[in-house]
Amino acid sequence: MAAVVKASQQRREKRFPAETLLKIIKAWQEQRVPLRRIKPTVQAGTFAADVERYTVGRPQMPTLAERKQHLRLWTAEWRSPAR
Repeated sequence: MAAVVKASQQRREKRFPAETLLKIIKAWQEQRVPLRRIKPTVQAGTFAADVERYTVGRPQMPTLAERKQHLRLWTAEWRSPAR
């Protein structure tokens, strides 16, 4: 069994044994609620901002997960503050 917490661009997942009580899994999720308050730290006018805008506008793209991974790698490579 797996529990997931999503916040902004972040996702946290934890796997539990099948016999784990639901209240234990819910407690783990509630401990991660502060993650939901995290604001993305993308500065306007940067490649990272362009990537974010690009991926939000294409939710139905079949290869979106793979595309996001590639763009994360490029974003890490191009860390300059402005385009």
